[in-house]
Amino acid sequence: MPILKCPFRMLNSHNRNTVGFSACQTNEFSENITASKIHIEGVAVENFSITRDTEHLYILSATSNEFNDAAIPEFLSHLEVSITAFLGTQARNPFYGTPYIEFDRFNLELLADKTSKPSGAISISDKVAISISGKVDMSGIEPFLFPLESVAPLKHNSILQLYSDGLRVNSPQSKFFSWFIILEEFLEKSDRLNKKFTLLFNDDEITAINNFGDTFNDERKKGNLSSVQNRTLDSRHEKLAAILCDLGIKNIKCQNSQISITAKLCKKLIDERNGLFHRGKDIDEGSLYNVLFPIVTIIAGRSEEILSYR
Repeated sequence: MPILKCPFRMLNSHNRNTVGFSACQTNEFSENITASKIHIEGVAVENFSITRDTEHLYILSATSNEFNDAAIPEFLSHLEVSITAFLGTQARNPFYGTPYIEFDRFNLELLADKTSKPSGAISISDKVAISISGKVDMSGIEPFLFPLESVAPLKHNSILQLYSDGLRVNSPQSKFFSWFIILEEFLEKSDRLNKKFTLLFNDDEITAINNFGDTFNDERKKGNLSSVQNRTLDSRHEKLAAILCDLGIKNIKCQNSQISITAKLCKKLIDERNGLFHRGKDIDEGSLYNVLFPIVTIIAGRSEEILSYR
Protein backbone atom coordinates (compact mmCIF):
# COMPACT_ATOMS: atom_id res chain seq x y z
CA MET A 1 0.00 0.00 0.00
CA PRO A 2 1.59 3.35 -1.02
CA ILE A 3 2.42 5.90 1.64
CA LEU A 4 2.43 9.61 0.86
CA LYS A 5 4.86 11.88 2.71
CA CYS A 6 4.70 15.61 2.11
CA PRO A 7 6.33 18.41 4.13
CA PHE A 8 4.36 21.56 4.89
CA ARG A 9 4.58 24.78 6.87
CA MET A 10 2.19 26.68 9.10
CA LEU A 11 2.26 30.26 7.85
CA ASN A 12 0.69 33.62 8.64
CA SER A 13 -0.85 35.92 6.06
CA HIS A 14 0.70 39.18 7.28
CA ASN A 15 2.39 41.07 10.10
CA ARG A 16 2.12 44.61 11.44
CA ASN A 17 5.11 46.82 10.81
CA THR A 18 4.52 50.55 11.12
CA VAL A 19 6.34 53.52 12.62
CA GLY A 20 6.58 52.90 16.35
CA PHE A 21 4.82 49.55 16.30
CA SER A 22 5.62 46.00 15.24
CA ALA A 23 3.71 42.76 15.73
CA CYS A 24 4.72 39.40 14.31
CA GLN A 25 2.66 36.24 14.80
CA THR A 26 3.84 32.69 14.16
CA ASN A 27 1.64 29.60 14.30
CA GLU A 28 2.51 26.06 15.23
CA PHE A 29 1.03 22.66 16.03
CA SER A 30 2.08 21.90 19.58
CA GLU A 31 1.38 18.17 19.31
CA ASN A 32 1.67 15.42 16.70
CA ILE A 33 -1.46 13.66 15.49
CA THR A 34 -2.20 10.23 14.11
CA ALA A 35 -5.37 8.44 13.05
CA SER A 36 -6.22 5.20 11.28
CA LYS A 37 -8.92 3.79 8.99
CA ILE A 38 -10.64 7.08 8.17
CA HIS A 39 -11.98 8.79 5.05
CA ILE A 40 -10.45 12.17 4.26
CA GLU A 41 -11.60 14.22 1.28
CA GLY A 42 -13.31 11.13 -0.12
CA VAL A 43 -10.16 9.00 0.11
CA ALA A 44 -10.00 5.88 2.28
CA VAL A 45 -6.86 6.36 4.37
CA GLU A 46 -5.40 3.48 6.35
CA ASN A 47 -2.99 5.59 8.42
CA PHE A 48 -2.76 9.38 8.76
CA SER A 49 -0.33 11.49 10.77
CA ILE A 50 1.06 15.00 11.14
CA THR A 51 4.41 15.25 12.90
CA ARG A 52 6.91 18.01 13.46
CA ASP A 53 10.16 17.65 11.52
CA THR A 54 11.98 20.87 12.38
CA GLU A 55 11.00 24.07 14.21
CA HIS A 56 8.82 25.34 11.37
CA LEU A 57 8.37 22.24 9.20
CA TYR A 58 5.83 19.43 9.52
CA ILE A 59 5.38 16.15 7.70
CA LEU A 60 2.03 14.86 6.49
CA SER A 61 2.00 11.07 6.17
CA ALA A 62 -0.96 9.20 4.70
CA THR A 63 -1.30 5.59 3.54
CA SER A 64 -3.95 4.60 1.00
CA ASN A 65 -4.51 2.16 -1.85
CA GLU A 66 -6.15 5.03 -3.74
CA PHE A 67 -2.98 7.08 -4.07
CA ASN A 68 -1.48 7.44 -7.53
CA ASP A 69 0.05 10.22 -9.64
CA ALA A 70 -3.41 11.45 -10.66
CA ALA A 71 -5.10 11.34 -7.23
CA ILE A 72 -2.38 12.89 -5.06
CA PRO A 73 -2.43 16.50 -6.44
CA GLU A 74 -6.18 16.83 -5.87
CA PHE A 75 -5.96 15.19 -2.43
CA LEU A 76 -3.27 17.65 -1.31
CA SER A 77 -5.04 20.67 -2.79
CA HIS A 78 -8.32 19.83 -1.09
CA LEU A 79 -6.66 18.97 2.22
CA GLU A 80 -4.67 22.22 2.13
CA VAL A 81 -7.89 24.20 1.76
CA SER A 82 -9.89 22.28 4.37
CA ILE A 83 -7.19 22.41 7.07
CA THR A 84 -6.56 26.11 6.37
CA ALA A 85 -10.29 26.84 6.59
CA PHE A 86 -10.55 24.90 9.85
CA LEU A 87 -7.69 26.92 11.33
CA GLY A 88 -9.27 30.15 10.11
CA THR A 89 -12.45 29.46 12.08
CA GLN A 90 -10.28 29.43 15.22
CA ALA A 91 -8.53 32.76 14.52
CA ARG A 92 -9.08 35.19 17.38
CA ASN A 93 -7.35 38.33 16.13
CA PRO A 94 -7.08 38.50 12.32
CA PHE A 95 -5.57 42.00 12.53
CA TYR A 96 -2.23 40.28 13.17
CA GLY A 97 -2.58 37.78 10.36
CA THR A 98 -4.64 34.71 9.51
CA PRO A 99 -3.17 31.18 9.61
CA TYR A 100 -2.79 28.84 6.66
CA ILE A 101 -0.76 25.80 5.64
CA GLU A 102 1.22 25.26 2.46
CA PHE A 103 2.30 21.82 1.22
CA ASP A 104 5.76 21.53 -0.31
CA ARG A 105 4.67 19.52 -3.34
CA PHE A 106 8.14 19.63 -4.88
CA ASN A 107 9.49 17.48 -2.04
CA LEU A 108 6.59 15.04 -1.64
CA GLU A 109 7.38 11.31 -1.74
CA LEU A 110 5.30 8.24 -2.55
CA LEU A 111 6.91 5.28 -0.79
CA ALA A 112 6.27 1.67 0.12
CA ASP A 113 4.11 1.19 3.23
CA LYS A 114 5.82 1.42 6.60
CA THR A 115 4.06 0.03 9.64
CA SER A 116 5.93 1.93 12.35
CA LYS A 117 4.22 4.93 13.86
CA PRO A 118 5.88 8.37 13.84
CA SER A 119 7.87 9.06 16.98
CA GLY A 120 5.85 10.86 19.64
CA ALA A 121 2.56 10.47 17.78
CA ILE A 122 -0.67 10.51 19.74
CA SER A 123 -3.34 7.90 19.18
CA ILE A 124 -6.68 9.28 18.09
CA SER A 125 -8.28 7.14 20.79
CA ASP A 126 -6.52 9.29 23.42
CA LYS A 127 -8.97 12.11 22.61
CA VAL A 128 -6.28 14.73 23.14
CA ALA A 129 -6.75 18.07 21.38
CA ILE A 130 -4.03 19.52 19.19
CA SER A 131 -3.41 23.14 20.08
CA ILE A 132 -1.96 25.70 17.74
CA SER A 133 -0.14 28.55 19.41
CA GLY A 134 0.25 31.96 17.86
CA LYS A 135 3.10 34.03 19.26
CA VAL A 136 2.56 37.78 19.10
CA ASP A 137 5.46 39.91 20.31
CA MET A 138 3.23 42.26 22.25
CA SER A 139 0.93 39.73 23.92
CA GLY A 140 2.60 36.32 24.03
CA ILE A 141 0.81 33.09 23.12
CA GLU A 142 -2.62 32.85 21.57
CA PRO A 143 -4.09 29.31 21.64
CA PHE A 144 -6.03 27.60 18.83
CA LEU A 145 -7.67 24.18 19.06
CA PHE A 146 -7.57 21.45 16.41
CA PRO A 147 -9.37 18.41 17.95
CA LEU A 148 -8.27 15.02 16.70
CA GLU A 149 -11.85 14.03 15.92
CA SER A 150 -11.98 16.90 13.41
CA VAL A 151 -9.54 15.19 11.03
CA ALA A 152 -11.95 12.81 9.29
CA PRO A 153 -14.74 15.39 8.70
CA LEU A 154 -12.36 17.71 6.83
CA LYS A 155 -13.66 18.37 3.33
CA HIS A 156 -13.11 20.68 0.40
CA ASN A 157 -15.81 22.77 -1.27
CA SER A 158 -16.11 26.04 -3.20
CA ILE A 159 -16.97 28.16 -0.15
CA LEU A 160 -14.01 26.85 1.84
CA GLN A 161 -11.77 27.46 -1.20
CA LEU A 162 -12.67 31.17 -1.21
CA TYR A 163 -12.43 31.38 2.58
CA SER A 164 -8.99 29.76 2.48
CA ASP A 165 -7.87 32.06 -0.35
CA GLY A 166 -8.69 35.05 1.86
CA LEU A 167 -6.79 33.58 4.79
CA ARG A 168 -3.65 33.17 2.66
CA VAL A 169 -3.33 36.55 0.98
CA ASN A 170 -1.70 39.43 2.83
CA SER A 171 -3.32 42.57 1.43
CA PRO A 172 -6.61 43.82 2.94
CA GLN A 173 -7.98 44.41 -0.58
CA SER A 174 -7.38 40.80 -1.63
CA LYS A 175 -8.82 39.44 1.61
CA PHE A 176 -11.95 41.57 1.23
CA PHE A 177 -12.36 40.51 -2.40
CA SER A 178 -12.09 36.76 -1.65
CA TRP A 179 -14.41 36.85 1.34
CA PHE A 180 -17.07 39.13 -0.16
CA ILE A 181 -17.42 36.80 -3.15
CA ILE A 182 -18.84 34.26 -0.69
CA LEU A 183 -21.69 36.66 0.07
CA GLU A 184 -22.22 37.53 -3.60
CA GLU A 185 -22.12 34.05 -5.08
CA PHE A 186 -23.67 31.89 -2.38
CA LEU A 187 -26.13 34.19 -0.60
CA GLU A 188 -27.14 37.01 -2.94
CA LYS A 189 -27.45 34.72 -5.99
CA SER A 190 -29.27 31.90 -4.21
CA ASP A 191 -32.79 31.46 -5.59
CA ARG A 192 -33.87 29.67 -2.42
CA LEU A 193 -32.63 32.46 -0.14
CA ASN A 194 -34.10 35.17 -2.39
CA LYS A 195 -37.58 33.71 -2.92
CA LYS A 196 -39.09 35.75 -0.05
CA PHE A 197 -38.38 39.08 -1.79
CA THR A 198 -41.03 40.69 -4.02
CA LEU A 199 -39.96 41.54 -7.57
CA LEU A 200 -40.05 45.20 -8.54
CA PHE A 201 -41.96 44.43 -11.78
CA ASN A 202 -45.09 42.29 -12.08
CA ASP A 203 -45.68 39.74 -14.86
CA ASP A 204 -47.38 42.20 -17.21
CA GLU A 205 -44.59 44.75 -16.78
CA ILE A 206 -41.94 42.10 -17.42
CA THR A 207 -43.72 41.10 -20.62
CA ALA A 208 -43.76 44.75 -21.70
CA ILE A 209 -40.02 45.09 -20.92
CA ASN A 210 -39.25 41.96 -23.00
CA ASN A 211 -41.35 43.23 -25.91
CA PHE A 212 -39.55 46.57 -25.74
CA GLY A 213 -36.19 44.76 -25.64
CA ASP A 214 -37.06 42.86 -28.81
CA THR A 215 -37.13 46.17 -30.70
CA PHE A 216 -33.35 46.53 -30.23
CA ASN A 217 -30.61 44.85 -32.24
CA ASP A 218 -28.02 45.77 -29.61
CA GLU A 219 -27.44 42.76 -27.29
CA ARG A 220 -26.03 44.99 -24.57
CA LYS A 221 -29.24 46.98 -24.41
CA LYS A 222 -31.25 43.77 -24.32
CA GLY A 223 -29.07 42.46 -21.53
CA ASN A 224 -29.55 45.57 -19.41
CA LEU A 225 -33.32 45.36 -19.85
CA SER A 226 -33.23 41.69 -18.92
CA SER A 227 -31.22 42.31 -15.74
CA VAL A 228 -33.67 44.85 -14.30
CA GLN A 229 -36.36 42.17 -14.28
CA ASN A 230 -34.66 40.49 -11.32
CA ARG A 231 -34.69 43.60 -9.16
CA THR A 232 -36.81 43.58 -6.03
CA LEU A 233 -38.62 46.14 -3.93
CA ASP A 234 -35.91 45.72 -1.31
CA SER A 235 -32.52 47.25 -2.02
CA ARG A 236 -29.39 45.11 -2.17
CA HIS A 237 -28.18 45.94 1.35
CA GLU A 238 -31.64 45.34 2.81
CA LYS A 239 -31.80 41.93 1.11
CA LEU A 240 -28.33 40.92 2.31
CA ALA A 241 -29.20 41.84 5.90
CA ALA A 242 -32.47 39.90 5.68
CA ILE A 243 -30.74 36.82 4.20
CA LEU A 244 -28.13 36.78 6.95
CA CYS A 245 -30.78 37.13 9.63
CA ASP A 246 -32.86 34.35 8.01
CA LEU A 247 -29.77 32.14 8.28
CA GLY A 248 -29.61 32.93 11.98
CA ILE A 249 -26.65 35.29 11.61
CA LYS A 250 -28.20 38.18 13.51
CA ASN A 251 -25.17 39.10 15.60
CA ILE A 252 -21.43 38.62 15.19
CA LYS A 253 -18.78 38.56 17.86
CA CYS A 254 -16.08 41.19 17.64
CA GLN A 255 -13.34 40.80 20.25
CA ASN A 256 -15.28 41.26 23.53
CA SER A 257 -18.47 42.72 22.05
CA GLN A 258 -21.28 41.85 19.67
CA ILE A 259 -22.34 43.66 16.50
CA SER A 260 -25.90 43.41 15.19
CA ILE A 261 -26.46 42.66 11.51
CA THR A 262 -28.36 45.61 10.05
CA ALA A 263 -29.08 46.96 6.58
CA LYS A 264 -26.80 49.90 7.38
CA LEU A 265 -23.94 47.55 8.23
CA CYS A 266 -24.46 45.58 5.01
CA LYS A 267 -24.55 48.79 2.98
CA LYS A 268 -21.12 49.68 4.34
CA LEU A 269 -19.78 46.29 3.26
CA ILE A 270 -21.28 46.67 -0.22
CA ASP A 271 -19.90 50.20 -0.55
CA GLU A 272 -16.47 48.89 0.43
CA ARG A 273 -16.81 46.17 -2.22
CA ASN A 274 -17.88 48.65 -4.93
CA GLY A 275 -14.88 50.88 -4.26
CA LEU A 276 -12.45 48.04 -3.75
CA PHE A 277 -10.08 48.68 -6.63
CA HIS A 278 -10.52 52.42 -7.07
CA ARG A 279 -7.26 54.31 -7.12
CA GLY A 280 -6.31 55.66 -3.72
CA LYS A 281 -9.09 53.75 -1.93
CA ASP A 282 -8.04 52.10 1.31
CA ILE A 283 -9.95 49.24 2.89
CA ASP A 284 -11.58 49.95 6.23
CA GLU A 285 -9.90 47.18 8.23
CA GLY A 286 -12.53 47.52 10.92
CA SER A 287 -15.18 46.42 8.41
CA LEU A 288 -12.87 43.74 7.05
CA TYR A 289 -11.82 42.08 10.30
CA ASN A 290 -14.67 42.98 12.67
CA VAL A 291 -17.60 42.48 10.29
CA LEU A 292 -16.85 40.62 7.05
CA PHE A 293 -14.42 38.07 8.53
CA PRO A 294 -16.75 36.97 11.37
CA ILE A 295 -19.66 36.65 8.92
CA VAL A 296 -17.80 34.49 6.40
CA THR A 297 -16.25 32.46 9.22
CA ILE A 298 -19.76 31.46 10.33
CA ILE A 299 -20.67 30.66 6.72
CA ALA A 300 -17.48 28.60 6.31
CA GLY A 301 -18.46 26.56 9.36
CA ARG A 302 -21.85 25.89 7.72
CA SER A 303 -20.56 25.65 4.15
CA GLU A 304 -22.23 22.33 3.25
CA GLU A 305 -25.60 23.65 4.45
CA ILE A 306 -25.18 26.95 2.56
CA LEU A 307 -24.23 25.12 -0.63
CA SER A 308 -27.48 23.13 -0.44
CA TYR A 309 -29.43 26.40 -0.79
CA ARG A 310 -28.15 27.10 -4.32
